[in-house]
This record gives sequence, C-alpha cells and structure tokens, in this order.
Amino acid sequence: MDATFVVSGVASGVASGPVDVAATLSRFHLWGEDPVNRLSDGVFRRAFKWGGRWRGYELRWSGSPDHARLTVSVPGARRAAVVDGAVAEVRHVCGLDLDLAAFRDAAAGDPVLGGLATRLHGLRPTLSPSPFEMLVSSVCAQQVNLSFAFTVRAPTRKAEYVVGLARQVVAGELDLDGLGSRSNDEVIERLTAVRGFGRWSAEWFLARCLGRDDVCPAGDLAVRRAFEHFYARGRALDEPAIRRRAARWGSHQNLAVHYLLAGRRLASVAAAGGGA
Repeated sequence: MDATFVVSGVASGVASGPVDVAATLSRFHLWGEDPVNRLSDGVFRRAFKWGGRWRGYELRWSGSPDHARLTVSVPGARRAAVVDGAVAEVRHVCGLDLDLAAFRDAAAGDPVLGGLATRLHGLRPTLSPSPFEMLVSSVCAQQVNLSFAFTVRAPTRKAEYVVGLARQVVAGELDLDGLGSRSNDEVIERLTAVRGFGRWSAEWFLARCLGRDDVCPAGDLAVRRAFEHFYARGRALDEPAIRRRAARWGSHQNLAVHYLLAGRRLASVAAAGGGA
C-alpha cells in the first residue's frame, strides 16, 4: 500500500509500496550521532537550501509500514513552495521513489532476499540530497565512529581528500550537480579521477545519492562480508564473483545490497547475544 505525506493536513504525495520510516532513518545512528541528519524523540530534522537561504524542516511519522503517515513541516515558512521543497527532499532522503514493491516481487525468487524483504518490511535506503555531502560522508564514514570522524582529529590524509574535492568543486573543475545526467560508467570515471575516491566510493555515490538501481559496490568490505555470509557460508568471495551474483538482480541491485547489509547487521547482533 502507499504511504501518504501530510503537510498542513493536506495529502501531497505518495510512496511506491510500504515504508518503515523509523527503521529507514535509524541508519543515521549506526555509526554515532550524525551532525547533519538529526534523529531524536521520533522526529527527523535537517536543513535544506531554498531560495539562497538555509531552512530547517522536521519530519514526523505514524502508522504501520503499509499505512504510514508522514508529516513534513518547515518552521516559519510562509510560502507553500518552501514546504514543497522540503517534501521533495524528504522523498529523496527516505528513498520513497525507489520501487520497493517491484523489488519485493523480484526478491521472492531468492530465498535469502525473500526472507529479508519479509523480515525488514518497508525498509528503504536513505539517499543523500547533496552530492558534496555524500562524498564527504563516504570519506568520514570509513572511521569507526561518525562523530569522531567529523572532528578535527580525523586523519590528515582523509582531510586532504575532502579539501582536494572542495577545491575542484569551487574551481569549477568538477560539476557534482551535473553528474546526475551522466551514465554510471561516466560518473565512476569522473569521481575516481579525484584523489582519495575509488570505485566503491563512486558506486556508493551512484546508489546512495543518485539512487541508481543497477549498482552494487562490490569492492566495499561490508558488502563483501554480507555476500559471503548469505551466499558462501562465510567463505571468501572476490569482487568479480560478487558482481556476477548481483547482476542477476538487474535493476534491483541497489535495494538488494541494502537488504543484505541490514540482514547482516541483524545476524551480527543475534550472534553477539543481543537478539534480532
């Protein structure tokens, strides 16, 4: 069933398939407090730029994944267009335009994904609305603790990567906003030309910023471990083997990887005695 946005009591949009908002947004607490995406007491808060100004918005939700009700508000907003801008960003952040219903149908033929799709009903990947933010996070998230990664104590080399990226953007050498119109291969080629950004960073950018469906960051260690856990009984798999497996899912690779990673985290918690 569809999830409905409610802004000032008026329904303004729907999501394709179910959405578990709490589970989806919980990702922002996985590696410590996220200073950009604030989640506390059942409210998600974030800033977005509208008309040259930074505005803050709040997202609240209620109901089950099949009957979710999302309410977006922008404190102090006097124009409906400002609220519409916040709603558009929420749709992106919560992955509401990803076709979860089609993924569930495709996953039904895979014992692993079918089970995870049922167990994690309504879970969606969070997508970054800011290309620069996504790339900076891909560097910082390599730290064990995200809060630590955002302090001046971050390793010098990673700081150099971020500064180098920023310089290219400011100089007009790298058009991040224009990457959305490029093919996957073109995006990978352009981003891997930036010092400190490898193929897996570029593929995560495709998946978690541009929302491309047919992407699997097979070089990412966490992705490899998830594939090994679910499809190789813990035996090592190389990158080509993972790509061959992921290719079977075609346009559902992005969602498949997201569910495998979430399922792997559940398995790790259970193994540690924390329950599922």
